[in-house]
Formats: sequence, C-alpha cells, structure tokens
Amino acid sequence: FSPNTISMLQKSENTFCGLRVRKRLERLGQLMTIVALFTGLKIGSSKLIECLSKLTGRRSTTVVATIVSGMAGIILLKKLAVFLIPGLAPADVLTKANVRSKGPAEEEATFHTITAYDDGEQDLSANMSGGGI
Repeated sequence: FSPNTISMLQKSENTFCGLRVRKRLERLGQLMTIVALFTGLKIGSSKLIECLSKLTGRRSTTVVATIVSGMAGIILLKKLAVFLIPGLAPADVLTKANVRSKGPAEEEATFHTITAYDDGEQDLSANMSGGGI
C-alpha cells in the first residue's frame, strides 16, 4: 500500500482527487483482504472441528466446548502463573497484580527516596560547627 496522504500530497505529480480515488481503492483492497482472512479462518476451523468430531466420535458441539474450555483454562493459567513464583511475598503479589508489563520506553519514573540520617557516617564535629545537616 502507498505511503500516507500527507507525504503523497507533497509530490507535485499527485492531485487531491487522484489520491482520494487511490486511497479508496486501497481501503477496498484492505477490506477484501480482511474478509478473505476471516473467511479462511472460518472454513478452516469448521473443517478442523468436523475432522476432530469424526476422529473422536463426539458431536461437534462437544468438540467446540472442549476447545473453548481448554483455551479459557490456558488463559487463566497464564494469568495465574505470575503468582506461582517460589518465595514470592504477599506484598509482591499485590504489586504484580496492579502493574501491567511495560516496555522499555514506558518505564515509570523513579521517585527520590528519603534516607534516614545516620550519625555514624558523618563527623560530629562538622555538625557542631555548622557544616552538617
């Protein structure tokens, strides 16, 4: 498919009406591609169900129910697998349940933390002379 409309309008040989017709034809082609894809998926899945029905000797509704329940079970196990890590604390579970996975570009900004004052690390004479905290 062609580049976006703005970049194509910047070329002097393209007219607005010509681009409108071209984009409409491209959208029609995209729609036909999607319809063909879904039609192929429907025909393929119905043939698969019919084949599994004959192979197992069960009705097609039983085969469909088994496939759907199996897929639902897999999705549920995938969601629960996050919590099955050995040694995971309850606080970690709450954190994992509320946070969605983010890509490297979407990392949350870290907040500055306040650390406790430890007088063992600084010279007490510096504090007394006004050079401390």
